[in-house]
Amino acid sequence: MVSPNTSLTASSSATSSLSATVDKTRVIQARRDAEQAQNTADNLRRQADNADRTAKVSQDNARGLAERSNQLIANYVQTQRESSNEPRVLSSGLVSRMYADPPSASLLLPPVVNAQGQATGQLVNLSA
Repeated sequence: MVSPNTSLTASSSATSSLSATVDKTRVIQARRDAEQAQNTADNLRRQADNADRTAKVSQDNARGLAERSNQLIANYVQTQRESSNEPRVLSSGLVSRMYADPPSASLLLPPVVNAQGQATGQLVNLSA
């Protein structure tokens, strides 16, 4: 026959063993969770680093473009100041050529259109 103390010891031992197994399982799961959290944190750090690098490159590009734009504006203003001090003279050859060979009237005047929207010709000022 089994004494009551023996069954109590066996039952207590089984409970301790079951409790230890549950505890080990919890520890293993907690380690998995911690490892997964660490991997997620590492991935987020890498993404943040990439975003920082991209932002810095974009800021450098914007700064460079702003500097270039400012330089172009300064150059333009400088050339305008310089050119406003110089008298503007048309080449006499260009002016004489324009009067000697004027562009045709068809290039200067738009066509005349009747009420139906049809082109009927052009008006030419002959009073000059």
